[in-house]
Amino acid sequence: MSFLNKIPHFRQRKLLVVLLLMLSGMTTFAQQRMVTGTVKDAKTKQPLALISVQVEASSRGTMTDNKGVFTIQVATGERLTFSGVGYATNQIVMDNRTTLNVELVAGEGELENVQITTALGIKKKAQGIGLCNHYFRKRRFNQCVV
Repeated sequence: MSFLNKIPHFRQRKLLVVLLLMLSGMTTFAQQRMVTGTVKDAKTKQPLALISVQVEASSRGTMTDNKGVFTIQVATGERLTFSGVGYATNQIVMDNRTTLNVELVAGEGELENVQITTALGIKKKAQGIGLCNHYFRKRRFNQCVV
């Protein structure tokens, strides 16, 4: 610490404060880590694409790719929420793991109350599965049954 003897006392304190701030920032960053995992169907064990993976109470989130793989930055103690169309939501509190394998259970009745909003803001509740037939050349064209 002989170089500190050449620096005035005020600058020594300033340097010490800067060093402490840098070190405290590094420890905060070190608490978060990258977690990689896969999401599969609990029954078929097939990978699930386009499943939302969110860190609760934050803006951090991602989606699974077509192989069911995701990567997200998370800290110990944070809660991950996995959700997707047709599946029940699953929440996991993170510990020190860096890999995570999640299975989602298919939810029944998830699509019963669907509301459709058009570009003009018209809202319509879907009450069933629609079927449209289109024909050409002297045949029926655009017959839709709901």
